[in-house]
Amino acid sequence: NGAFNGNACMQLMAHYLVLFENLKRAAEEKGGEEEKQVNEIITRHKKVFTAWSRVLPMFRSTKLLSESERLSLIDDITTFWDVYIECTNGSITLKIHCLVEHTKRLLDTYGTVGLFAEDAVESIHAIVNLLARRYAALDPKRRAVQIYRGLHARQQEAIESQSNVKAGSKKATKRKRRNGAP
Repeated sequence: NGAFNGNACMQLMAHYLVLFENLKRAAEEKGGEEEKQVNEIITRHKKVFTAWSRVLPMFRSTKLLSESERLSLIDDITTFWDVYIECTNGSITLKIHCLVEHTKRLLDTYGTVGLFAEDAVESIHAIVNLLARRYAALDPKRRAVQIYRGLHARQQEAIESQSNVKAGSKKATKRKRRNGAP
């Protein structure tokens, strides 16, 4: 749809090697100086995309990361930053600044960064919009209270659901042990 974010970026990252292969093939057909320039661009940007592809999965994860996963993510971000500076003349956007300068603090404080990533925020945004439409007839103050209550109720349901799943797996384990399974 022309907006280069969210799902479009995820699709690009899933297939970036195909993109570079197709660009290389198209440049070969042109030949000469144009092929040389395109190959130079591909070489530089492929390094950036490859470095980013190592950051992305952990950066999107909302689970608590182990110490080794955190250290690995910090190393991958540092590598991405070094490659980005070396291979592009791109600007330092707010998102890149936050990634490079604030991720370690978030990891140290919360043990994850996925909860603060754009995907998580957009997910909550969709829920808030749904609740806002549901309570659109209310005055703004009452609407805000109802949205908050709706979010809180969803959170409680998720917690209860997780507890039930854990309790169910404990019961299944006890049942297996009673029946002679290790």
